[in-house]
Amino acid sequence: MIDWGAAYKGYISDLTRTFAIGQIDAEFQKIARIVEEANAAGRATAGPGVAAGMVDKAARDVIEKSGYGAYFTTRTGHGIGMEVHEEPYIRSGNPIPLQPGMAFTIEPGIYLPGRNGVRVEDDVVITQNGIECLSDLPRELRRLG
Repeated sequence: MIDWGAAYKGYISDLTRTFAIGQIDAEFQKIARIVEEANAAGRATAGPGVAAGMVDKAARDVIEKSGYGAYFTTRTGHGIGMEVHEEPYIRSGNPIPLQPGMAFTIEPGIYLPGRNGVRVEDDVVITQNGIECLSDLPRELRRLG
């Protein structure tokens, strides 16, 4: 996993993609697809007036239904702006309604202890009608060598 960001005029970005070197085993390919689906579910759920916890639930449900729920050990996302981690926190049970102008990450992941992990993190901003995804780097697992 490569997690990086940039700063511009005091504002922060945060992005993660997963890469592999060498042969990719079948389970790693499987969890990569599941995490992509979880990220898509979170993005599809986010919108003005939606509770932050509902975005977490949408992403988490995909991973739990796949049988990997015990390996999603983090929150689904966090606000970005002047700090890399700030409100709104996209975590279970957070009732804060998302409002236009709020920027945050959607970053579900599956982490297999001692083996490997996959996270797909995008930056999004709430608009009047939904969300705008600020990241456009392909989300699929890519083999580097």
